[in-house]
Amino acid sequence: ICQGKDYIFNLVGIKGSPKMCAEQPVDFMVPTLQFNTNMMEAAHRAKVKWYLYTSSVGVYAPADVFVEDTVDALITISEHDFLLGEVINISTGKEHRIIDIANLLIKKIRPSAKIILDEDRVRSEKSEVDRLLGDNSKLIMLDKWTPKHNINLGLDKTIAWFKNPNNLNLYKPHIYNI
Repeated sequence: ICQGKDYIFNLVGIKGSPKMCAEQPVDFMVPTLQFNTNMMEAAHRAKVKWYLYTSSVGVYAPADVFVEDTVDALITISEHDFLLGEVINISTGKEHRIIDIANLLIKKIRPSAKIILDEDRVRSEKSEVDRLLGDNSKLIMLDKWTPKHNINLGLDKTIAWFKNPNNLNLYKPHIYNI
């Protein structure tokens, strides 16, 4: 899978929260570790120039980094050898509360809509994450990367994506994934 490639971007990670990983570590960690170890070994044997790994444990849905900005950041990181082995946050450096994002979506999609709280979906106070704010200073210092999408533009593009019936058919709203 790595033969003939100069760059490998491994974005495969753990599905579930850090709390779930603590409660069911074997179910989550073993397959991920095996896959990632095999990918790194394959990249090493193929003499890949750059191998970039990002963990989904550190990637949270409320973060407002639009996918195009994430791809631009990954490419920027791969262009700088001095970043090898560094931990780099791809983030806007801004924080948004879920309620604020929900209210923005309501305003953009259906202003008459009301938020209904489903207690089964509320994380306990002992849950693993209280705030989501990434420090993007390592990326910003490169003078090559800044996020091009603010929260409003990212939401507008996401709404447009969901309005396409072909895309909407891929979405499974009846399944709640944590």
